[in-house]
Amino acid sequence: MASTEKRRDYNPPPNVDKDGYPVCPDCGFQGSEVTHTYPWRNGKRSRRRVCDHCGIPYTTTQTAEQVDK
Repeated sequence: MASTEKRRDYNPPPNVDKDGYPVCPDCGFQGSEVTHTYPWRNGKRSRRRVCDHCGIPYTTTQTAEQVDK
């Protein structure tokens, strides 16, 4: 399997709280700023975020159904 195929199937762990809002994996703070948005070929979106509390960058993903809402 080529490395691009592995990357395409990779789903990072969800960084969301019980209500579905993104949280920082380091400190658990809900406030974040979106710095970049990357669309995937299968309809998903990745968003690069920076925590407003501790400044740690992290990535969240949305499925195609969540994007269409």
